[in-house]
Amino acid sequence: MPEQPILANVTCSATRHPGVGRFGRQGANLELKGVSRQRPDSVLPMSGSQTQATDGGSFTISADYRGCPSCGADNVVRCSRCHQLACWDSSQPVFHCPSCGKSGPVTGVITRFSTLGGG
Repeated sequence: MPEQPILANVTCSATRHPGVGRFGRQGANLELKGVSRQRPDSVLPMSGSQTQATDGGSFTISADYRGCPSCGADNVVRCSRCHQLACWDSSQPVFHCPSCGKSGPVTGVITRFSTLGGG
């Protein structure tokens, strides 16, 4: 039986459009497979439980990931203030969180995030 994907909110940093990221496990890592753009003002399921990488793993991007469906950004970060995931253009040294407005340099790795609907 194939493993169920892990789903999480991912907001576009450029347009603030909501999205749903689809993650899978790749060994110890959580791998982002893709993001589906949702209509603005969509009602998305509430964030639920925390999921985390295992045995020192972290968040990675699949080689098949085509970027943010709204702006094309090639990566995703987790805000250090509000802990929300958002797209990020890795050529930019500073991230501006579309959820809480915090700005700053991107550092560290993502090892955990909130899933949708408690799954």
